[in-house]
Amino acid sequence: MGKKYEYPHRAAEEARILEATARWEHELEMGWLSIGHIFVDQVRGEESDDIESTAAVTYASWEYRHATITWYLPAVGTMTDEALNDVVVHELVHVLLAPLRDHLKPGSIKQEEFATECVARAIVAARKAPRV
Repeated sequence: MGKKYEYPHRAAEEARILEATARWEHELEMGWLSIGHIFVDQVRGEESDDIESTAAVTYASWEYRHATITWYLPAVGTMTDEALNDVVVHELVHVLLAPLRDHLKPGSIKQEEFATECVARAIVAARKAPRV
């Protein structure tokens, strides 16, 4: 079982996450997908060893255009709004790239994370760039 946390700011953090995800889903025109959110105070399974860097985990049923993002509130609670936005985009890129996961070699999670983060950073940078 994972580490147990008592998290007093649950409602505020959930609202902050939902506002950020709604904004980015609209910005990226992802309305054709169904994306659900789960909020937990406790990290479970393999993520429990890396609580400081695990803010969210995304599971996608891409063939049904559905994904669920599980948010670890203690990790999110330490983030600035900018850092949260970066994580939101990263998780949404996981949703978009999910069909490719079936074609990755076993044990290639680092490559998947690297590709996801590169695309996420490009999206955030493009949004910040001046419009010409």
